[in-house]
Amino acid sequence: MKVAIVCPFNIDRLTGSPKRAKTSIRAASRVAEVFSVSASGTPDVAVRAVQTGKVGLFSFTKAAMVELATKFDLDGVQFDYIRYPIYSVDYSPAARRRFKEDTGRSVKNWPSGVRKGKLAAEYQRWKQNVITDLVKKVSRSVRTANSDIEISAAVWNDPDIGCDEFGQDWPRWVKNGYLDFVCPMSYTTSEIALRKWTRKQKREVDGKVPIYPGLGVYMMSKPSQLNQQLRVIREEGMPGYVLYNFTPRTLDRFFPYINND
Repeated sequence: MKVAIVCPFNIDRLTGSPKRAKTSIRAASRVAEVFSVSASGTPDVAVRAVQTGKVGLFSFTKAAMVELATKFDLDGVQFDYIRYPIYSVDYSPAARRRFKEDTGRSVKNWPSGVRKGKLAAEYQRWKQNVITDLVKKVSRSVRTANSDIEISAAVWNDPDIGCDEFGQDWPRWVKNGYLDFVCPMSYTTSEIALRKWTRKQKREVDGKVPIYPGLGVYMMSKPSQLNQQLRVIREEGMPGYVLYNFTPRTLDRFFPYINND
């Protein structure tokens, strides 16, 4: 299956690895107020997450995924990094403006007025809604352009943490039909944690779409660890899996020893 991946909320993942491309994008981003802003009021360059209120970047994401779905021989497109990188963003001027536009609430003391008190929970829900709205609109546009393409997302391993900490309400995306399958990032060396996450994911999805757990092969030191995790997800009825990440090390040290029984 050939799937193209788009990462709308992370500058590094959008621009790829060439140093020159990253440098030019970062320079343009500073001018355009693209970086998200922490509660202290400083651009969060370390995580390079795009600002919540930047509608132009959402339009770019939609255009990119529609183009991939229509102009290339692909079976699917996937949202990656479709979340905030940390809980403490975004408090940028753009987010403030959009929050007011969407809710009608003018916050005098920013950002303290939405970090604590009666507006804190509402602001977090709003952040979740912003990402959900992006997924909904892009999903509909892609399906209108190509009804045969499959849309998926790489999502947080624990749905509750994904929603509360990163604004990623992916069970809602599944419930509302925006995705054809999900790939939870179940990266761990613990079989116990993997089984716990997988069972929780199954409860949330409730059979609506397939789940293909992402296994963190980059964390493993020997093929037997991978085969033990494959046993767990097969016991839990998963139809397949994704390995993160695909490198020469993965190809040479793990692929030849995968137990597909």
